[in-house]
Parts: sequence; C-alpha cells; structure tokens
Amino acid sequence: QIPGATRVARSQRAYLIGWLVLQALSLGAGHWLVPELTAWRLVVQLIGVGYSYRIVPTGRGWRRFKDLYLLKNLMSAILFVLTVFCYPLVAGGWRAALPGGLWAAAALALFFVLFELTYEILYDLRDLDGDRLAGVPTFPVVHGAARARQIIDALLGASALVLVAAFAAGLIGVREALFVAAPAVQLLFYRPRVARGLTSRDCVLLTHLGTLLLLIYLAGTRAWLTLGLPPNITLG
Repeated sequence: QIPGATRVARSQRAYLIGWLVLQALSLGAGHWLVPELTAWRLVVQLIGVGYSYRIVPTGRGWRRFKDLYLLKNLMSAILFVLTVFCYPLVAGGWRAALPGGLWAAAALALFFVLFELTYEILYDLRDLDGDRLAGVPTFPVVHGAARARQIIDALLGASALVLVAAFAAGLIGVREALFVAAPAVQLLFYRPRVARGLTSRDCVLLTHLGTLLLLIYLAGTRAWLTLGLPPNITLG
C-alpha cells in the first residue's frame, strides 16, 4: 500500500537490469571526468544499495537501512551530504569559499541534515499505513503521527538555530544565513496540510517548494552581485 511499490515489484528484474546498466555508464563517465570522486561515488552507491537490499550486518542478521530505526532516515540525509557537500569539496581540493572555511561547510552540512530529515519524516507520514503493514520502523510508525510532528518542529527549530549560531560565530555570512527562511517556509507549508491529512500531492508540492526557494536564492544572489554589492557580510 505504498504508492509506486506495486509497479516496481511487477517489473523488478527490468528495473534491476536498467539500474546496473545506468550504474556502469555513470561510474565510467564520472571516472573519466573527475577521477577523484570515483571512490566517493562508490560509497554513495553502496549506501543506496544498502537502503533497499539486505547487505547491512546487524545483530539480527543482514538488514536494509530501510529496516533500521533512525538509520532509515539518517542514511538518506548522509547521501545528500556526500553528494552536495563532499563531492564539490573533494573536486576543489577541500577548499571551501566560505568565511569560516571547512568549519562553515560543516555547519551548513549539519543544518542541511536536520532540515532534510523533516522531508523524510513528512514522506513517512504520508506512507504511515503502508510502512506499518510492512514493519518499516519510521518515526511515525514507532512514535505515532503526533510525536512525529513534534520531531519535525524540533528539527526545523534546530536547523535554524545552527545557522544563527554559525552566523554569530562568524563562520558564515548573511548570504548563507538567509537559508533560515527555508525552515520557516517549511513550517508554514506543512502544518495545515498535516492537520487535514498529508497526501502524495502535498509531498510533491513540498519537494518543488524547496526547488523554488533555491531558484529564488540563486537569482537573488546573481542580482545582488550584479549590482556590485559586497559578496558577503559577516559579523567578524
């Protein structure tokens, strides 16, 4: 009873063959373009495989990350950290063009993990009935929908607090601190929809809302720099 799962199950072999072909082409092209990233990309793909296949050793035998409490959501966030933060840092020789250097990058990665987890839990709220039947230990399944909403609110608040603290410490500037708008918009968007019952359409809109925020941020940054204003403003 999870949307899309039945379709995938019917064509499991075709999906697997297609994935293997695309994987080989992707890794080959990636190694040719940026060989420094190959090992990192293999780690990412291994985590992705472990999310869906039982290759993760535990005290109860081989499991999927999807079957493990907390890791089900955390490993998904780690994938984003590896691809969004580590990939460009590795390709750029571990140089971070931020006021606080790598410490600033670490602070932004922490903000991103906390914020991204709210997406994961919202998607899990949508899939609550199917996950409960399948025995997937998501936060909504383990703690209930009400507690899951409290966890989302706490994560949104913590992600905003990380940005405020990093800005106060001089690690990031106003340019990065503007990300604090994302948790606020997320809160305003999801609260009324969860109250009436979250739908798949809500989750799709939520995802594209994040895309829209990023586009607005990039366009605003371009306009700011075009006007010749300071690239960034820090407290230090």
